[in-house]
Amino acid sequence: MGAYDRGTGKLANGEAYIQCPDHFQQVADPSSMTVTITPLSADSKGLAVVEKTLDGFQVKELFNGTGNYSFDYMVTCKRKGHESYEVMRRPVEPAKDVDIDPFLKNVAGKQLNSITDIGRLQREGIND
Repeated sequence: MGAYDRGTGKLANGEAYIQCPDHFQQVADPSSMTVTITPLSADSKGLAVVEKTLDGFQVKELFNGTGNYSFDYMVTCKRKGHESYEVMRRPVEPAKDVDIDPFLKNVAGKQLNSITDIGRLQREGIND
């Protein structure tokens, strides 16, 4: 289970601070925090997250850049109290006792051009 926040921020002279919303701070596990940023300018020298806490995160342009442009961000964390939750699905075993031979034998000799023909045969009755 996770918690996330996303949005768009703007650099001012190569720096920005994004405040995380209160509800995010209440449900997020800080040790699992990941921040992804995407510059929205072809003139970007690149961006880095230089500090991150549940309060927010600091972004700086690389190479001491002084850009003034927008960037998209996404912050993800595991939910407090669910840090060890794993999505698990029981493997599906193939059906061993299903015999499709009678259906195939009854269809033999009838013209099938598409899956629609199989549906038609099922509606009309295979032996008709």
